[in-house]
Amino acid sequence: MAALLGAGFFAIALVGPASAADLPLITAMALVWQYGEKSGNESWKGLSWGMILVALQAALTVIGNATMCIAAFRIYKSSEGSSKKL
Repeated sequence: MAALLGAGFFAIALVGPASAADLPLITAMALVWQYGEKSGNESWKGLSWGMILVALQAALTVIGNATMCIAAFRIYKSSEGSSKKL
């Protein structure tokens, strides 16, 4: 379980500080991991890793969208002067 929580916090650390919305996800990942250990069915741990990847994918999507927005704004600002000449 410690490895799961460490990985979960690592994934969240990549995208910024943990918020109140992250706590239920981390708790759910830990519970699924514990269930896999206690039930003897280790395949449940794969679900925990999947949950980490989904959270990471969502964070990276937000970062990508923000980057695209900034790039579009910079293109708009840099072309303002040249469009007035037309």
